Amino acid sequence: MVTTPQKQGWRFPTLVPRTEFWYNLADESETGRFAMRYLVIVERTETGFSAFSPDLPGCVATGATREEAEQNMKEAIRFHLEGMQQEGVEIPKPHSCSTYLEVPA
Repeated sequence: MVTTPQKQGWRFPTLVPRTEFWYNLADESETGRFAMRYLVIVERTETGFSAFSPDLPGCVATGATREEAEQNMKEAIRFHLEGMQQEGVEIPKPHSCSTYLEVPA
């Protein structure tokens, strides 16, 4: 079992805390025609939170809270993919994954 820094109460003063969540388009689609899950990284900033997806370069969002950044990222992904479809650009398949690694501090 991998122990995350948050569970141990470790502090990494030089690192910015990150969280990940998966955004499943099937959850948001009224037609259910999409079934892609994109990894989204959420980072704490000096003024709130920012989010991006490694699978969707240029697709980013911000928010005052983590929840707001995640909600804004869902909207950004929808808008980003809509624009790609309208321009006839192939929608990238999700390929990123994440993990926590325990290292001695």
